[in-house]
Parts: sequence; C-alpha cells; structure tokens
Amino acid sequence: MVKLAYNDAYDTAILISTDGDFVPAINAVKEKGKKVENIGFNIKFSWHLKQKSDRFRQLSEKQLKIFFDNGETDKKAKKEIQDNLDRDL
Repeated sequence: MVKLAYNDAYDTAILISTDGDFVPAINAVKEKGKKVENIGFNIKFSWHLKQKSDRFRQLSEKQLKIFFDNGETDKKAKKEIQDNLDRDL
C-alpha cells in the first residue's frame, strides 16, 4: 500500500483489516495525498484505524455470507442486503 502510494499507482487505497498495526501505513499513504477506505469484519476493530481512515465500513456476518455466497442464499435476502449496502454508500 505504501510503496504503491509513493509510485502514484492509485488515488484511494482500500484496506480490508481491523488491525491497528496499519495506522502507520495509513499515515504514510495520506502524507502522499492518497485516501484510505477501511473495511472491517467484526465488532473488534481498532479505534485509531477507524479514525485515521477517510472512510470506514463494517460488514456484518450476514453481508459477508452474501459476498461469499455459493448459491445457497435466497434471492430475497441478497436483495435486502444489497439495498442496505447501496443505501449506505
């Protein structure tokens, strides 16, 4: 993430983690004028990571199941979750 920011390879990094150890990397990336969006998967996320990110999104277990669906989730549930995701954007 940091190396690519210094190579000007992107405008916005999407970090998929809830680990606060990424805060120094976020700071370095933002010093290069890049944005960082963070996606977390559980209730236990780093408060500092959330504060340093330009945008934070926490996905529920249900949303993750839809994302990794192998055809077992019914269409109504998929539509409901997708509508919620679209509304949050």
